[in-house]
Amino acid sequence: MCELEQLSVSWQAGNECTIYQVAELRNEIADLMVQKKPLILDLSEVEAFDVSFVQLLLATQLQADKDNIQLNVEGASEELTELINSIYCEPALAGLLVSDEGSGYVS
Repeated sequence: MCELEQLSVSWQAGNECTIYQVAELRNEIADLMVQKKPLILDLSEVEAFDVSFVQLLLATQLQADKDNIQLNVEGASEELTELINSIYCEPALAGLLVSDEGSGYVS
């Protein structure tokens, strides 16, 4: 295991991230955030999502900023990125979504 992995925690989203799962997803993420380590959200498996999931991502980003926790999101689909951008003209999520190459941020 590389040193970065030891110093951070990861969360893998399932294939469905809708209003029916958001409460449980929020609890899973909150449990990881109490560790105060950099957090990686892996969205590569997400196939179904709705605006409640986008709200969860925004709330997670805001809490991470408040708690000074580095937050990275990886593997977000083009559709999810488009939904975020369409909802937030000046998104608090700007810079949150990492490109497929993982080398920069998608705004």
